[in-house]
Amino acid sequence: MRATIKANALASSAYTYQAFSDAEIEAYAEALEHPTMQEVYALMNAVQFEIMANRYEAVAQRLAGMQPSQDL
Repeated sequence: MRATIKANALASSAYTYQAFSDAEIEAYAEALEHPTMQEVYALMNAVQFEIMANRYEAVAQRLAGMQPSQDL
């Protein structure tokens, strides 16, 4: 399963960056190594995690109020 997830992530990245030239990919990779960029990505990931956690919590609360035979 881990290999499948890794392959899907690679395919997704390949699609996302398909229009980038090799030079642009290299420049982007170098930028990602910079501490400031790493901080930006850490903050973006934290925000995304918080948003998703809030959504899952809201769904869980709605599901808790449903009857087992009720349509979603």
